[in-house]
Amino acid sequence: MCAIDRWVIRHLCESLHDYQDITASYSKLAVTERRPSYSINLSQESVEAPDLTKFIADQLARAHLSPRLLCFEISVNTALNSPTQTYNLIQALNHLGCQTTLDDAVFNRSTVELINHLSTDYIKLAPEGIQNNNVKDIIAWFQNKVQHKQRPLQLIAKGVESPALLQNVKQMGIQYAQGYQISRPQPLKLDKFI
Repeated sequence: MCAIDRWVIRHLCESLHDYQDITASYSKLAVTERRPSYSINLSQESVEAPDLTKFIADQLARAHLSPRLLCFEISVNTALNSPTQTYNLIQALNHLGCQTTLDDAVFNRSTVELINHLSTDYIKLAPEGIQNNNVKDIIAWFQNKVQHKQRPLQLIAKGVESPALLQNVKQMGIQYAQGYQISRPQPLKLDKFI
């Protein structure tokens, strides 16, 4: 899996390099404007690889890209199975300037403890977590328990598959959504952003 993750990182950086108009305009956006970012899922093997941050830094430098263009997703299971490596990688990615997401979060004590320990930019909620009837109350509880000192909790609803679920996500105050209701998976086409 590590080789596949590195291929994805390298390929994305090379592709973004070919579209310098996107990356050049990125730094000119006002802080309040929506900035493009590209999320890459990391396997547990990659999270445990001690040289991953150097590889990412080398790819960014080679392509002359802003690190803020990349957001690396690490699953809750990986973080629970490899807590030290996850913590170290997230700290290194934050220092590099990349964004991070904790993926497949559920509303329980171990996830809250994990989130309080890690400095991720986003928390991606597992689909079963957003389909609960009491989810608005649960999210309020969740946000109260999580003690991010630097920034508010940025939530992403995963598995938004219907108009009704998208409406519920909006009513819950979740900032971002992912799923077939938003868009089907598709090949990377950078030219549509220029």
